[in-house]
Amino acid sequence: MGSSKIKLALIDDHHLFRQGMEAMLGNEPNLEVVVAYDNANDFLKELRNLDIDLILMDIDMPEVNGIEAAEKALKIRPNLKIIMLSMHHNFSTIKEAMEANVNGYLLKTSDQQEVKEAIVSVLNGTDYFASEVKDVLIGSFKSKGSNYVVELTPREKEILALVCQEMSTQEIADLLFISVHTVETHRRSLLSKTGCKNSVGLVRFAMEHHLL
Repeated sequence: MGSSKIKLALIDDHHLFRQGMEAMLGNEPNLEVVVAYDNANDFLKELRNLDIDLILMDIDMPEVNGIEAAEKALKIRPNLKIIMLSMHHNFSTIKEAMEANVNGYLLKTSDQQEVKEAIVSVLNGTDYFASEVKDVLIGSFKSKGSNYVVELTPREKEILALVCQEMSTQEIADLLFISVHTVETHRRSLLSKTGCKNSVGLVRFAMEHHLL
């Protein structure tokens, strides 16, 4: 086997921020920024040949922004893990990122520990959204009443509760003594029934419908 380091790609058009992120992540023994780009077009052209585990990508970039680039990247490599980086934590931008099926959303004010935590969480199968981002998502739905009724099975409710505790698919499978495949089947059913895109959507749904 080769290196056990997590291989990262960093895409950001601000040179100083990119340098700072590379230096910060370089302090982590198990992380390595193997490629860095100042625009999404060059990254997308080379994506098929890159040996990477996860992308950290700015949203505000010229020509192709990070959300568009994430959508295009996932068409090329559907299993790729993507965490967005942004100064914005407004609902519309966060919603666009979620609809692009990214795995995480960090603010550029995040510290080294949170960036590392997000990377490890996403690679373990659990989406990671900064607490301020979660607050925006939950707050945007607080004032909206809903009579929408979703029929969930007892097992689906159980798995929903564990997803809301930020447990990974493997952790849920181990806890409930069922296979990862079974957990994924229930998870897909939950996403389908609730109309959610990812784990953060499920948390929001559970809170909105008083299921926690």
